Amino acid sequence: MLIDNGRFSQAEMIDFVLSKNSPFLSEGRHLLIEEFGKDYGTYFSILELIASGKTGRGEIESVLGINTGGYLQRLSEVYDVSDSL
Repeated sequence: MLIDNGRFSQAEMIDFVLSKNSPFLSEGRHLLIEEFGKDYGTYFSILELIASGKTGRGEIESVLGINTGGYLQRLSEVYDVSDSL
């Protein structure tokens, strides 16, 4: 796929893989939706907050307005997102 799209150097390949319309990103999103199940939206919101620097349970819960204990526990124990959650 990279060669077919004229991406020959390492920098071009990385840019392609991380581009907004990359098929690699949409595939990853679909896999996460399948993995997280019907609560994928909540997991995505939590991961987005963590990526923006909000890593405390209280911080996350205040933004989302829900109890996130089970979600954070699963992210930590099953997906090894962070031991500090």
